[in-house]
Amino acid sequence: INKADCFRLRANPALSSNDFIMNYLNSAHARWQVRRLEQGVTRRRCNASALAEVKVLLPDAPEQSKIVEAIRRASQASDSAEKTRAQLVRIRRGLMHDLLAGVVEVPMPEEELA
Repeated sequence: INKADCFRLRANPALSSNDFIMNYLNSAHARWQVRRLEQGVTRRRCNASALAEVKVLLPDAPEQSKIVEAIRRASQASDSAEKTRAQLVRIRRGLMHDLLAGVVEVPMPEEELA
């Protein structure tokens, strides 16, 4: 079923995996191609026949698998780093709140008190 702004794409399993195609279509190279095919003034769109013009760079199947796995690992590492960053931001906000609200006292060295 194709509707406005929606389409389904299935890779030919003899040529490529769906995961590889998905990652390729999210690459800068594929996005550059799609932007060149867009039409419209107020709302840029690309129809299905124009999308058929997008050239997909297809390495052999083992190389595609390696690329997909490398992207998966990088994505997992990025997600993990983002979770850690979000957790540290929450901790920092909590500490700042406690310090500014006077819940936690900040010990001052003797020489600074005089």
